[in-house]
Amino acid sequence: MLARDQIQTNRSEAQFVLKDVTNDPFMLHQANLLVAQTYKGFTDGSLDLDDVYQELCVSDYLNKGLARTLALYGEHPITGVEQMLGTIRIMMADESKDTADNLEIKEILEIEGGWDKFTFEGFNEHQAIEFGRLCIAFPFANGKLKEKGFYLDIIRNLVAGAFSLSKTKYGKDQAWAIMRDHVARAVMKSGIEVIKVPDVGIKLDGNREIFTRYQRYWVLNKIGFYKILPDECPNVSFS
Repeated sequence: MLARDQIQTNRSEAQFVLKDVTNDPFMLHQANLLVAQTYKGFTDGSLDLDDVYQELCVSDYLNKGLARTLALYGEHPITGVEQMLGTIRIMMADESKDTADNLEIKEILEIEGGWDKFTFEGFNEHQAIEFGRLCIAFPFANGKLKEKGFYLDIIRNLVAGAFSLSKTKYGKDQAWAIMRDHVARAVMKSGIEVIKVPDVGIKLDGNREIFTRYQRYWVLNKIGFYKILPDECPNVSFS
């Protein structure tokens, strides 16, 4: 029997369990370590693994309950060994305040006309959940297993599962994310619709140092802001 913060996904090829690991120190460390290992590859070379871990994974948002770290578990398609397959972070507005200034998208992005007038696709900051830190375990992100497309199952179950959890547990019915364009294409290839927001810029003031440290993410890749529209997947259920 799974707890209410876990989602069981049954597919003909595999079974997946999406867990909120925020309050489990060991599982949270596993997920954070995958994030740090992934993002270290985007740095300018000035940061070691612990630097990246401390900067990206030790967050006040987690302590306040405004951010939750989710991890997807399932069997390795060849060995049959159960393991963590990927992770995603969800972040929501601080409902104790009138404005959702804590959302990372508002700290990083500039919207034409300003956030107060941003209504694209019905944007509502208090109904929004912000997806980030989408990372796939290395055996599935590269090589022959990637060629077999198993990573698309991981992406679909992470994103669709996170959205289902956001709606069921937190009452949030909008999903938004900053994504590199090739990641957005992978999300679409997994079967999830995304809509790119036009006329979005990067806010340099206050962010220049982190953009420099992670220049392979922010400078060398095309970045977009997207609304994510996962289908209501009949294979996802709560128990």
